[in-house]
Amino acid sequence: MNVFDAAATLPNGLHDAVLKSCAIDFAKGIARLELDAWVGDLDSPKEEERERYESVELCISGLIYFHVDPGEKWHLRPVSPSRVDLCEADPERLPEIKGMVEYFKARFFVEDGNTFIHFAAADAVITRK
Repeated sequence: MNVFDAAATLPNGLHDAVLKSCAIDFAKGIARLELDAWVGDLDSPKEEERERYESVELCISGLIYFHVDPGEKWHLRPVSPSRVDLCEADPERLPEIKGMVEYFKARFFVEDGNTFIHFAAADAVITRK
């Protein structure tokens, strides 16, 4: 399953998700991202229901690349979690990967640094915690 199909299993996808942590197992080709996904109901009259978040894990396997752009304000150091949005990969930004037919490319926009996390992989699964 690609990351967009995996995100579609959540009520609001990975829009306005909060990235809490990321771990990459290079030997196994797996990235695990812990996120708080926005699962609120926009039609609810109660604000707490509209703004509800749930902890999820995004497991990206068959990892081909995982690239974090530098940002002016966002650094890989202990800071508060970062709000992210899943979006299509920038075709001009990263090269085509030759010889691999079953993979997807995507990126997260990282609000805190006005930057992106780019990745490509063979599979993605979201587990609700």
